[in-house]
Amino acid sequence: MKTLLYVPFVSQYSVPRDEDGLSRACGMACVKKVVDFYQGEDRPLSDYMKEGKMIRDAFIPGIGWNHKGLVAILRNHGVGAYSEEFRSVFNDIETGTIHSSPIEADHIDRGIRKIASEVQHGRPVIVSGVKQWKEKDKFHDMIILGVESDRRVITGFYYHDPDDENIDGRNNFVDIKTFRDCWRKFAIFISE
Repeated sequence: MKTLLYVPFVSQYSVPRDEDGLSRACGMACVKKVVDFYQGEDRPLSDYMKEGKMIRDAFIPGIGWNHKGLVAILRNHGVGAYSEEFRSVFNDIETGTIHSSPIEADHIDRGIRKIASEVQHGRPVIVSGVKQWKEKDKFHDMIILGVESDRRVITGFYYHDPDDENIDGRNNFVDIKTFRDCWRKFAIFISE
């Protein structure tokens, strides 16, 4: 079974690159897609970037936009939104060390089910992953706009990748194992 929302596509390269030759606009391109989807606005991506830079600490130089800033922009344009994290660590207070949590897998599974449910109910989700689902040292925001399942088991997600410099960024598919391994466990959900 396949659910696929029609969400407008926006390239992060529709704005000038920064001094490193990167646009660092993936998150804001996702915000523009969501605002266009819900409100039908047709403002240029550069306007969202300028507005975002007016929000304290929304942009981290050399890294990009944080989810708190992206949520603020969504709300400023009439789209209710919130960010959620699906990570867990075990803080050993006796040794003062941090370890993998035995319940983190449960949080990740809950996050995957929540993303799928939101899309199935007509709401796209912005997720933070690694670039092209394989470049582990490069963080990247994409928008989940579809889900594929086989007998109630989620097999993967469809997404728009605003980093379309070398690929077609529209309606790409990532299998659930790759998503699970490369998703940074952060998501921005739309609240109606």
